[in-house]
Amino acid sequence: MSEFPPASQPDPGFSVEPPVPENAPVAAPGLPIAGPAQSRGSSLVQAVLSGLGLLLAGLLAAGLLLMGLVGVARGGAAGANAVTFFSIGWVSLLVAMLQLPSLVLSMRRLAGKSSSQIPLRRTWLAATLALVLMVPLVAIGQLLAGRENNLSLLVLPPLQLEVVGLPIWWALETGRRGLNGGSAQRGWGVVSFGTLITMPVVLVVELVTMAVLGIVLLSFLSSKPGVLLQLQNLFRSMSTGGIDTDATTRLLEPYLRQPIFIFLVVVAGSAIMPLLEEAFKPLALWFLAGRKMTLSQGFTAGLISGAVFALLESLFSLSPAMGPDWAGVVVGRMGTGLLHVTCSGLVGLGLALAWRRERYFQLGGLYLLAVFLHGSWNAVSLLTGFSSLQDTVQSGPVAWLAKNGNLVLGGLVLVDLAVLLLVNAYLRRHAGDEDEAVVPPPPPAKVYDPFASMSPVV
Repeated sequence: MSEFPPASQPDPGFSVEPPVPENAPVAAPGLPIAGPAQSRGSSLVQAVLSGLGLLLAGLLAAGLLLMGLVGVARGGAAGANAVTFFSIGWVSLLVAMLQLPSLVLSMRRLAGKSSSQIPLRRTWLAATLALVLMVPLVAIGQLLAGRENNLSLLVLPPLQLEVVGLPIWWALETGRRGLNGGSAQRGWGVVSFGTLITMPVVLVVELVTMAVLGIVLLSFLSSKPGVLLQLQNLFRSMSTGGIDTDATTRLLEPYLRQPIFIFLVVVAGSAIMPLLEEAFKPLALWFLAGRKMTLSQGFTAGLISGAVFALLESLFSLSPAMGPDWAGVVVGRMGTGLLHVTCSGLVGLGLALAWRRERYFQLGGLYLLAVFLHGSWNAVSLLTGFSSLQDTVQSGPVAWLAKNGNLVLGGLVLVDLAVLLLVNAYLRRHAGDEDEAVVPPPPPAKVYDPFASMSPVV
């Protein structure tokens, strides 16, 4: 007698599911993949954002640089303001140039071309070699900063871009060395978002916070009519242009020496501001939450966010520094750049842990660690600055920082670098735990078999 084929062995050539193509996108098991529509939508938004940023920042740079050249030609008071025009103009030009890679890569994606991965080995080697140039560049900058002439006005502002950007670039490449940080389009998209969205948002949030603290301080001073009257006279003199620097110093110095004032400033600078900045600096990552980034990708995106923030903050902090302290400010900003890169990388890693593995407590711990590192740096810097006003104090932490503040800051730089290297080593060692695997083919389709319920006939 004939025998029916077993129902558990359907014809492999018949299936209701389409075959999986050989170049199927990759994803971690159990995680969704961004579809073509989502990818095109994100690329379109990225192209529009970077294109507008390129246009606006380019126009602003052209206008400011032109005003600076006019000021140099006229001389006098207009020439004195030229340094501000040149400094902000070159920063605006840098912002415009940073939009170009994001615009090109997003347009390529919209045209159906793939985006390559971020190169790692060559970029780290190039950043390390470029870091050697810091010594001659800082020497040249210090020489120019001590001379208020046309050569200094024309050369120092673009030179500041290099002395600020090179250490930050090295910190970024050191942190992401050997890691699969994702596509170049995503990386440059984070750069574009950081320059155009994150930095303005952080500035607005900090200004609002400072305004609230100012209102609280004024409410406190309202109970002291004598002090409030002196401040009103000071503000009135400032508004009429009759400000006397020596008189202002004599008026404010007694209050700057007060422990309660020092305490409030240190709390605001080492607690409130780090809490806000470390929460908002990786703002671009929140728009990638649905992509379920790997830990290396989250860490890398955080590093890029911190690098962009450090670059702009340092450039605007350095712009007015045309005196003999220029080199000291540059060296100090090198430590600040490493701090921002490390702290934002920690928060980016925490966000990836939360979104990919639902490790929300680890996100909280990494965020608090970033706030602690940031707050420690700010606290030491502020107390070291206040120590110059405490010349009558011979003991205590403020007096001790007057002698050892720079040494403590140097130690904090080593701590930040150690944290950066340890996290990088951990992610490289556990890269296999988060490797993206090819989506497994779907199980065989269930085909309707009218004879499935019948027993074989013998």
